[in-house]
Amino acid sequence: MTVDTQKEKICINKIVEEKNEIVTIEGDQIVPDVKPDVIASINTSGNICIYKKEILDGRVRIDGSIDAYVMYLTESEDSLVRGLNTSIDFTHMMDMPNCTSDMNLELDAALKGIDCKVLNGRKINLKTNIEFKVKIYENKDEEIIRQIVGVENIQKQNKVLQINSLVGMGNTKVVAKDTLSIDEGCNFGEILKANCNITNKEYKMSYNKILAKADASVRIMYLTEENTIKTVSSQIPVMGFIDVPDISEENICDINYLLKNIIIKPNSAGEHSIMIEAEIDIDARAYDTKDIEIIDDLYNPDCDIEFTTKDIETLTQKNNCNEVVDINENININEIQNILDIEANSTITNINMGNDKIIYEGEISLKILFESNTSSRIETKQIDIPFNKQISTNVTSNIKVSNNIEITKQSFNANGSNLEIKMELNLMASIYKTTTLRIIDTLQIEEYKKTNRCGMTIYFVKKEDTLWNIAKRFRTTVDEIVRVNELQDENKIEIGQQLFIPNYNSNQRRKLA
Repeated sequence: MTVDTQKEKICINKIVEEKNEIVTIEGDQIVPDVKPDVIASINTSGNICIYKKEILDGRVRIDGSIDAYVMYLTESEDSLVRGLNTSIDFTHMMDMPNCTSDMNLELDAALKGIDCKVLNGRKINLKTNIEFKVKIYENKDEEIIRQIVGVENIQKQNKVLQINSLVGMGNTKVVAKDTLSIDEGCNFGEILKANCNITNKEYKMSYNKILAKADASVRIMYLTEENTIKTVSSQIPVMGFIDVPDISEENICDINYLLKNIIIKPNSAGEHSIMIEAEIDIDARAYDTKDIEIIDDLYNPDCDIEFTTKDIETLTQKNNCNEVVDINENININEIQNILDIEANSTITNINMGNDKIIYEGEISLKILFESNTSSRIETKQIDIPFNKQISTNVTSNIKVSNNIEITKQSFNANGSNLEIKMELNLMASIYKTTTLRIIDTLQIEEYKKTNRCGMTIYFVKKEDTLWNIAKRFRTTVDEIVRVNELQDENKIEIGQQLFIPNYNSNQRRKLA
């Protein structure tokens, strides 16, 4: 007959599928009539904006644009530098066969490189490489049997497991605005390059809300009407509140930032300033670390129990780790004079895991923009600085890691032929494992069919025997075996040890309720 049970409902969070993909997006752009012909590209930079992300059955769709800035050389005898701002819209489909439209999506998008090829004086080709990191989550309520109702003398073997259960998730959109003052002694001409990065990410939790905080680090190079090149930068605060009921300070949070749109334009000439407005999409997921007790095995000396099980995959041992990497380098720059700008990017090149730690190898790429003393032209030079760092972790096997790295501080000091570089990197690792819970799904109990048995059985312990397995095999209880054999520790038996196995007293057998 079917048995009544008491169940506990828990939210199981499962990573259904994850995928990293580097995508090349390119397009031809026409130089506007108001701009002079392009002779050669000097430097190309850009920002990636994601308008929309959605899960379809078996695919993920990502819509966005590359906001590109091209610094180029004109055909003027004075070798003038000019700037061109353009954009490339894109739609990218990622095949993810296991996902369905009712699941949840986590997306990171990073611009890994952008190149400009001059096709002719009025036409250029832009080629970009974008790295998409996608995780598909399924959140599902599962019921776990805690008690069996109406049947006495049930023998249960329980197991305590630690899992990371989803508390809740949410989203908010924020707008970061600022006005950057420029040199009042010059008249603004045009923007040559502009970069916007989200840095210094942190969060706090209280009153059923997550406070997500970060900085939009903006650096702009512009050309004046007097044909001089200048730079200006700003750290614009980014702050958003996300409603997530029932969170606590002990919860673990994953926060993702995506630049959705950015507008950079000069104000009126009299204001000597540049307006910046960035729209940022913030996703948050909060997890609770909890111990759950599940029935690992059960039987009843009084009756026959048949049960089925099912496997549930979920997250466990989740942790977020941050480590700071300090870079202090001195580089010889004999061939470089009159530095106009230094653009820095950080990359993780290799990861090794083992012995309770994660070892990272990476490099800092510096793109130095300078004015050549020999040709009087603006040129670029790239310098790569390697680094390595390790993060200690308590997870020893089957570890999975999502990694990110950002530059939080940087300073450059050119002194003669020496360039002093000081940088601070924030290395972020989201560590987790997946585990499979085998839970009892259905129960059927039938009345025990009595057979002739001896009053006492002598048994010699074999390899991998436990008192639980022995008691279950002979339809008695662990307590009875412990009592008859006067055992001091029910968890300690030895191979070859003689045990007296009592026939469970028929007078003690109870009827089904």
